[in-house]
Amino acid sequence: MNGGGRNTLLPSLTGWLHASGDTLPEPDLLSPIGFLNLHQAALALRRLGRGPAGEAWRGAERDIAAGLAGSADPDQALASLERFSEAAEPVDVESVLGHLGSLLMILGASPFLGDVLIRSPGLTRWLFLEKAIDVSASEGIAIADLTEWSAQRDVAELVLQLNRWKRTELLRIGARSVTGLSTLEEEFEALSQIADNVLEVLLECLWPADIPIPAVMALGKLGGRELNFSSDIDLIFVLPHDEKVELSTALPAAGRAVETMVKALTDYTAEGSLYRVDLRLRPGGERAPLIRTTRGIEGHYSARGAPWERQMLVKARICAGDRQAGNSLLKRLEPFVYPAHAEADPREEAHRHRRERRAREGIAPVTEHFPMDRVNDAMEHLRAGKARYRIVLDRA
Repeated sequence: MNGGGRNTLLPSLTGWLHASGDTLPEPDLLSPIGFLNLHQAALALRRLGRGPAGEAWRGAERDIAAGLAGSADPDQALASLERFSEAAEPVDVESVLGHLGSLLMILGASPFLGDVLIRSPGLTRWLFLEKAIDVSASEGIAIADLTEWSAQRDVAELVLQLNRWKRTELLRIGARSVTGLSTLEEEFEALSQIADNVLEVLLECLWPADIPIPAVMALGKLGGRELNFSSDIDLIFVLPHDEKVELSTALPAAGRAVETMVKALTDYTAEGSLYRVDLRLRPGGERAPLIRTTRGIEGHYSARGAPWERQMLVKARICAGDRQAGNSLLKRLEPFVYPAHAEADPREEAHRHRRERRAREGIAPVTEHFPMDRVNDAMEHLRAGKARYRIVLDRA
């Protein structure tokens, strides 16, 4: 529900926040705020007024009403505000009283952001009093001091700290986005930079000292700096060529180190998990070693590189590790990624791959017919991703 379309003549919340007995005003009086469940909203407001921070909320009833009406989901915003009130210290409540419009906008837009504040109510002071919300996400990440973790050898504690830092920065990014302080481009860039930083810290802390630091190649959304809140990260680990390194021992050890990295990225902690990781786009796919040398990767693409791999590498970039070796590799791969003359029409190649996939997975094209008077049903069927091939609207 969009707050912009609600009645601007908002009700006073006095009867609910100041209720001393069991009798409450008629819940229908709350309808201008936009609640879907008026009865539950009335009860929640009474509990809010009777809670440990009740005096503070009663003094801010007008701001609460306006903030709830301006939120994307007043029911969710109120429920989260009640949970925040139960978890917060008085100083945390005090920190939000001048920022209730922004707080309720955040709570109403995202259960995840609400959970971050409920788990760590003190972050409201960082967000509003220390004005973290006014610092661009990219600038905030850039000034973060992650060097204190470089000597951390307790993997579980390191992963917990990284998760905590990531959640805090996601709060900044989400809060700025919800309140209209940032652009979508800033959001994508910052989310991608967080992943880059996490990978860099894990490499520094977890990679064996007797093996050359790899170049970490980002593909897909991370490669294009277009990561969103729920994206997984597509990676290829590359071991720089070094004549002094005995590959027969270094490559197996490097493969185990990659497994350690992936485990750190994906393990669930009390603060959540860092990322879902997909390594299946590496040369050779799932059955291939987790890491190859720069020469091994060049050899694969020059001898067996498929058109889909060429397309995949268009967004490739080195996001962590040995950037010099990685960028040098990407430069050498440019003739493969951008051939002067395509061996086949790229459009026909794409169609061929689709045909092969349909045959491999038993996907048969189906033409579905809808009468013209069911055009809305047809559109919903299409939006839901249920159409198998083609939808045809039949005239009566």
